[in-house]
Amino acid sequence: MNKKTLMALLLALALLLTGCAQPDPEADRATEIIRVGDTVYTKGNIQDQVAFQLAYMSRVYEDNGVSIDLNDPAVVADVQEQIITALVEDAVKNAKVKELGLDVLDESEQAAVNEAVEKAWQANLDSVKQAYFATSELTGADLDAAVEAKAGELGIVKANLQSAQETIARQKKLYDYVVKDVVVTDEELQADLDAKAAKAKADYEKDPSSYGRFVNNGLAVYYRPAGYRMIKQILVPFAEEDMAVIMSLDNNIATLQSEMSMLATALQDAMVDVDAAMAEITVKVIRPENLADIPEVQVETAFSQTYDPTVEAYLIQLAKDNALAGYYRALAEHARDNAYAAIADRADLVMARLASGEEWDVVMAEESADESEVALTGYAICEGFTNADEEIIAVAMGLKGVGSVSPKTKGAYGYYIIRYDAEVQEGPVALDEVRSNLTNNRLGDKQEQAFAAQMEIWIAEANVKIDRDALNRK
Repeated sequence: MNKKTLMALLLALALLLTGCAQPDPEADRATEIIRVGDTVYTKGNIQDQVAFQLAYMSRVYEDNGVSIDLNDPAVVADVQEQIITALVEDAVKNAKVKELGLDVLDESEQAAVNEAVEKAWQANLDSVKQAYFATSELTGADLDAAVEAKAGELGIVKANLQSAQETIARQKKLYDYVVKDVVVTDEELQADLDAKAAKAKADYEKDPSSYGRFVNNGLAVYYRPAGYRMIKQILVPFAEEDMAVIMSLDNNIATLQSEMSMLATALQDAMVDVDAAMAEITVKVIRPENLADIPEVQVETAFSQTYDPTVEAYLIQLAKDNALAGYYRALAEHARDNAYAAIADRADLVMARLASGEEWDVVMAEESADESEVALTGYAICEGFTNADEEIIAVAMGLKGVGSVSPKTKGAYGYYIIRYDAEVQEGPVALDEVRSNLTNNRLGDKQEQAFAAQMEIWIAEANVKIDRDALNRK
């Protein structure tokens, strides 16, 4: 159907409808649907809000690969009720803000609003520029003017952002006014701690290493399991250039191992006896003069059976990858040996300082490359801890008493010197250790509940009038 035909049909339809008793669209949109005191929301207000929300939902669902029929009357009705609830609440809040004298923003509050508006405005302009002017030849003031004009066409108006941010600020003052006297008792906090400790204990029984992960990532813990100890470490690091060589070789090995895994899986799916086939392939890696170069790989096959060309190519590539991985492992081992040798004297000097009686924390602060916040308080480890170097864990767990220090120990990033800092006592943590964290969680919940309860009272007192029949009338 061409454009002229479509327009003719629409004109004919319009002429037919003029003989029917149809409501005036503008008058219909102006129908009062919600009244809260002096605040009125029309049918058009609500329809626009519903349309916007449905469009937003459509994009979110699409981006997440979820299917939903946004024309389903039940979906539309649900969104409509959400909009009605939100508009009523907004009107009641704004009325209470004015009634309680919270509508005047002081200098600092207004400054915060203005800053938020500028950020929001610029973010909107940046989005418009990216969406509509990515290939524009306009520059400077001309481009800025074009972007602002387009933003206006799209309904993005700075004055609206200003009004919205000021409303948010005033409603935040109302929230703070309502919840200012809400407090949390020690009994409530202890109940929360008991519940969290019981859950944590059950979690740690399933995964003993999870406690250590929480502690070593600086997260709150509510229960300490048996078998843990705290350690501190001094890391004497590899030289930067040595570490760069080691990391490059390790990355090569990891890449080859990943490819080898995929090839092995494909060959197993093809029902190939991989071990037997590998025994019939001879691979020679020619070491280059410059070790940074990729070596030449020579392959000879003596297959006792005929393979599909793709299978044969996979077998040869698997053999080449295996040989190259071995080559890089040998280089990495040699690079590590050299890196350890280069820092051995430095590690011995650290050991000598400790042996002479210098304070551990002083030496650690001056010598250790591990300057993380967790390093200052110590790491939690246990037998078989899965989130650290196995050798380091073995040495640390082998220390016999609190305060004992290990010899220099080879680790992934250099030499480690480890101190058994404290034994972890099994059981729930003391309330004061987590009081702040628990209070923030509990207080926030209580404040939200108190405000919701107050809103219910205010809404009931507001004599809200809602004409759903008019809203749903076609």
